[in-house]
Amino acid sequence: MDITAVSVICITAAIMCKLVEKDGREFSIVISLAAGVSVILYIISGITEITEMIDELFLKAGIPDQYPEIIYKCLGVCYITQLGSGCCRDCGESGLASVVEAAGRIAILAVSLPLFKALVNIIEKILT
Repeated sequence: MDITAVSVICITAAIMCKLVEKDGREFSIVISLAAGVSVILYIISGITEITEMIDELFLKAGIPDQYPEIIYKCLGVCYITQLGSGCCRDCGESGLASVVEAAGRIAILAVSLPLFKALVNIIEKILT
C-alpha cells in the first residue's frame, strides 16, 4: 500500500472540495465521497497480503479459524462506521454521526460475542 498515493488523492480531493464549495455544497460532498471510496477500494486491493500473514500467525499458534474471522469483521465494522460517521459530519449532521458510531459499537459487541464466550470458558477451566 502506497500511503503517498492515498495522501495525494485525499489532498487533491480536499482542494477540489474547497474550490467548488462556494458554488454548491453538494458537489463538494460528491467529490469527498468519490475520493473516500477510491481510497477504500485501493486499500482493499492490498489487504490480501496482510490477511494471509495474520492467518498464518493464527494457524501457527493453533487458534481456531473463527477468531481471525471475528477480528476481520470487527475491523470492517470499524472502517464502515468511521466512513459513515465522517460523511454525516461532513454533511453537518453530527447527531446522525453519533447514531452511526453507537450502531457501530453495538455491531462490534455482537460480532465479538464468541470471543467473550471463549474467554468465559477459559476462565471457568482455570477456576475448576
